[in-house]
Amino acid sequence: MTAGDWSVPETEVMDAVGDAIDGKRAVLATVVGVEGNAYRRPGAKMVIADEGDGVGSITAGCLEDEVLALAADVLADGRPRLETFDLTGEDDVWGLGVGCNGVIDILLEPLDASYRPVVDAYESGRDVSVLTVLDGASTGADQGDRGYAYPAGDTLSLDPLEWPDWLVDALDGQAGELLETDTSDTLAFERGGETVRVFVDSVTAPPEMVVFGTGHDVAPVADLASQVDFRVTVAGFRGATATEERFPAADRVVSTSPADVREALDLDGNTYAVVMTHNFIDDRLTLEELLHRGGTGTDLHPRRPRPGRRDAVPHRTVHRRRGDCRPVRPRTQTPQRARGPHPRTALSRAVT
Repeated sequence: MTAGDWSVPETEVMDAVGDAIDGKRAVLATVVGVEGNAYRRPGAKMVIADEGDGVGSITAGCLEDEVLALAADVLADGRPRLETFDLTGEDDVWGLGVGCNGVIDILLEPLDASYRPVVDAYESGRDVSVLTVLDGASTGADQGDRGYAYPAGDTLSLDPLEWPDWLVDALDGQAGELLETDTSDTLAFERGGETVRVFVDSVTAPPEMVVFGTGHDVAPVADLASQVDFRVTVAGFRGATATEERFPAADRVVSTSPADVREALDLDGNTYAVVMTHNFIDDRLTLEELLHRGGTGTDLHPRRPRPGRRDAVPHRTVHRRRGDCRPVRPRTQTPQRARGPHPRTALSRAVT
């Protein structure tokens, strides 16, 4: 694993999962439980390819080497494995209880086609709860059994394997609450003196961001947005500059016109828009399309100020005369008659 592979965004980790399913042998390592201090929380993932390369991170380097070694055994055995790492000890960093100083449960499982519904949901912008049995003893659910739950209005549509009805009913409400808060956790259920533990992994679709413009400052914005898990679309109004080569971090680059924004792009109330064409007319027309004035369908609304917030302060309109921003140059005068106002005074008068 290279230094740059451990800190990749979740979108790249999911891309690596899809690549592995499509033909590469790989193991998915997922943090399923944490007690005490840890850099990553349940749901953090790492994809380990057959060659030993890893994409993603489950700690800040405390366990990656051990997990890479275990992945080879999991691939050879072809079965999932749950490993517990107890990193508690007396060597507390600065006595503050920070760093890798907790108990971490990691599930390692061979990636196969059974994980395809998760990748498909993620790529299509749909949230999904991945339900994986960690241990079931004799309750009718085996370690590694996996099911899925999708939002369906105010409830979840559960699509598990042939699990006992009591287990499906027990998961229904709690899995929905975790997905709603984008939280992953391990749930334990008692049945007939046995305990079943199911890891509920809330995999939420990445938010969409559309950056309007193709100037040189658009590329770093797209790059930063992709690093924090946005699906980025760059929309340009000049066809020659709206190219994938200019914006490699963008997931999509389109060439359109301000009047066709809603037809060319799939926009909804969850889309983030950054308008930076640096052309006043294009910016204004784009904003009108985004706000969908007088139209029908789903509108994008600007944030409304709420009482008590700083942004609720009324905006003061400043009226300026055309030409006020022109540089002011004092008229050329001969030394004998250089008795007019100081240039600074002239400038202050011109902009008032």
